[in-house]
Amino acid sequence: MNTAWGFDCGSDSLKFVQVKEDEGQVQTVAHGCYQYGATGVFEEFPEEHLGSALRRFLADYSIDRKDTVVISVPGRLVLSRFTRLPPVAEHRYADIIAYEADQQIPFDLEEMSWYWHARKAADMPDINASILAIKKDLVEAQLEVFEKAGFAAIHAVQSDAVALYNALESLGLFGKRAVVLDIGWNSTELIIAGSDDFWIRTIPIGGEGFVKCISKSFKLSAAKAKKLLETVAESKYATQLLQSLKPVFADLLQEVQRSVGFWQSTHRNEIDNLYVTGGVSQVPGLKEYLATNLGIHPVTKLCMQADQPGVLESNPVFWPAYGLALQGLGKAEVKGNFIPQSKSLAAALSAAKNYLSKPRLPAFVSQFTMVELLVVVGIVALVIALVLPLFQYTERQHARGGAATTAVIRIQTSADGSISIFSEFNPPFNEADSQANSNGHRLAKKIVAEHGFFSREN
Repeated sequence: MNTAWGFDCGSDSLKFVQVKEDEGQVQTVAHGCYQYGATGVFEEFPEEHLGSALRRFLADYSIDRKDTVVISVPGRLVLSRFTRLPPVAEHRYADIIAYEADQQIPFDLEEMSWYWHARKAADMPDINASILAIKKDLVEAQLEVFEKAGFAAIHAVQSDAVALYNALESLGLFGKRAVVLDIGWNSTELIIAGSDDFWIRTIPIGGEGFVKCISKSFKLSAAKAKKLLETVAESKYATQLLQSLKPVFADLLQEVQRSVGFWQSTHRNEIDNLYVTGGVSQVPGLKEYLATNLGIHPVTKLCMQADQPGVLESNPVFWPAYGLALQGLGKAEVKGNFIPQSKSLAAALSAAKNYLSKPRLPAFVSQFTMVELLVVVGIVALVIALVLPLFQYTERQHARGGAATTAVIRIQTSADGSISIFSEFNPPFNEADSQANSNGHRLAKKIVAEHGFFSREN
C-alpha cells in the first residue's frame, strides 16, 4: 500500500495532507494546518515560522521511511512559459522545448531548475507545452528548512499552482474550461485550464494588500489588521471593513480581466466555471463580486463522488496539499520536480547511509561521513577487481589437477633434408597454454637457425 504526504508551504501557514492508495483508490488519511502566528510579516520564505511549524508537525505525526514526501514552493517564484509545438514525433519534444526554454527564460539555465510538460491539443494537431523554472538557490533554501526541522528525505518539490491544478484535474473538474483563483497572502495564482492544457499567471495582489488597506483605513498595526481580516465575517464592523476593501477588490478584478482577455486572444475556447480558493477567498462577498463582474459561473460546492476524498469538499485551502500528495503517489497529471539533480543524488546517498546505519549492521557504519562511505565502497570494489582474477586462475589450475604444463619441442630431420618441429604437452594442450606453445616454437626456430637449416612448421 503506497502512502504519500503533501506539504503546502504558504506565507502564513503550513497545510498538509496524507493519502494512501488502496486497491486503486486514493484515500485521505490525515490533513491539518499549522498557523505561523498573526505577525503581519509577509516573507518570500518564512523560514523561522515554517521551521517551527514543521517541528510541531513532527511532534504530532511520524513519517515512515517508505512514505513519499512532496513539498511546494510559491508559484510567484516560478517562471511559467507556454507554447505550442508542431505535430512532431514525441522523441523530439525534449530538444524543441529545450530550445524554447533557452529563448524564453531570461536567466542562465545553469542557474535554474526547470521541467516541461506536453499534452496533445484536443481540437488541433499541435502540442501544448508548458515550461516551468525556478532558481536553484530558492529550491535549496526550502529543502534546507525541511532538513533542519528533521525531515529525513524530500522526494519532490513542485509549484503550489501546479499542485492545485493536479488536485482539480484528478477530480475531472476541467471537462469544462475553468478559471481557478488561489488567493494567498502574498499573491493570487490564476489558472485557466481545460481537458488538454493549462495556463498560469501570478497576480501580485493577495492578503497583504487587503491587510494594508484595512491598516490604512483604520490606522491599525499590520498584525491587528490581519486579525480583523481573518475574522471579518464575525466582526460587528464587517460592513465598514468590507467597504474599505473595495479598492483591492477592484484591483484584483482588473488584473483577472486582463489575464482572461489575454488568454482568450490566443484561444477560441469559452470559459464556463470559476473556482476561488486560498485563505483570503473566505472574505465575505469576494467570490460573488468576482463571478458577477467576470460573467463566469462560480462553483461553490464540488460534486464529490463517493470514492473521492472529502477533505477537498470540506475546505478548499487543502487542494494544493492534496495535489502534492497525489504526485507522491504518481497519480498527478503534471509530475515535474524542481529538485536539482545534484540534490537528488545526495538524497539517494543519504538514504543509503541511513539504511546501512540501521541496527542490522555494526553501529560504526553510521559514524562514516558520506565521503568516507564512498571511499570505503571504492576500496572494496578495487580489492574485488584485483583478487577475483587470482581466484579464477587458482580454480583453473585446480580443475587441471594443479599440475604445471610441460612443453616438449621435438625437431626431426627428414631424408630429403627438411626440418619438422613438433610440440607435445603434458597435460594435453589447451588455450591456456598458448604462451608455452609460442615460446617453444621460438626456441626451436633459434636452434634451426643456428644450424643453418631450412625449416617448415607443423
